[in-house]
Amino acid sequence: MLGRRQSPDSADSSSDESSGSIPHLLRGLQEYLAARTELLGIESAEASQFAKQQALHGIILAVAALFGYSLLLVAVIAIFGAVIAPLLPSPLDDFGWHIIAIAAGSLHFLLAFRMLRKLRRPPGAPLFEVTRSEFQKDRQWIKDQQDKNESSS
Repeated sequence: MLGRRQSPDSADSSSDESSGSIPHLLRGLQEYLAARTELLGIESAEASQFAKQQALHGIILAVAALFGYSLLLVAVIAIFGAVIAPLLPSPLDDFGWHIIAIAAGSLHFLLAFRMLRKLRRPPGAPLFEVTRSEFQKDRQWIKDQQDKNESSS
């Protein structure tokens, strides 16, 4: 047992007993590590899915913001051109495409705002919740075993 010292007389008699428990201990350790690895893999897949979703929202945000900025820039330039046009010898007559460019740019910025809100939203469930819970249980179990061993020695 952990934390117990054996007298020289009892060491010989228990060596036969402990030699059978080493493979059992190793098998238990192997099963424990396999279970923890599998749990970590499952939760990593969940975290990966969340990261992919966030990346997609980020890409949509970047594209929408770029198009919105581009279209609004074109519209602002066109409007300033229309304001300056009366001062020029041949003014522009058609303003229809300016309104469409502003509307399209506004829609792209609205989409970008929605994607920004989705990016700022935390995941529905905490990531690695089960793994953290299991590690906490393991820590508590180890502490209990140490306390038990200290009180029995």
